[in-house]
Amino acid sequence: MPCEFKRGTKVGASITFQSSEASTAVKSVVHGILGGIPVPFPLPDSNACNTMSPKCPLATGSQYVYTNQLEVLQSYPSLAVLVKWELIDPNSKDLVCFEIPVRIV
Repeated sequence: MPCEFKRGTKVGASITFQSSEASTAVKSVVHGILGGIPVPFPLPDSNACNTMSPKCPLATGSQYVYTNQLEVLQSYPSLAVLVKWELIDPNSKDLVCFEIPVRIV
């Protein structure tokens, strides 16, 4: 069953993960997958280090909690979409990736 994202609100995401590699910087990237095409969803702050505990740099094998919010704009159409949320290193390599089936209402 998809999560409901109501237009005109903010939705939050929080994930605990163990880093598989060291990294001095981490960027958050969010896309909606529509018909196989990734459409960017902007975040107010894409620097994941600002919303991570403990803060960057990441150490191999250490545990972190990432938290952020996504604004669901009024201009978004009502539809079902797969949201792909990634935390990437400076080389654009995925450190964490998760997908959420969503229905925008």
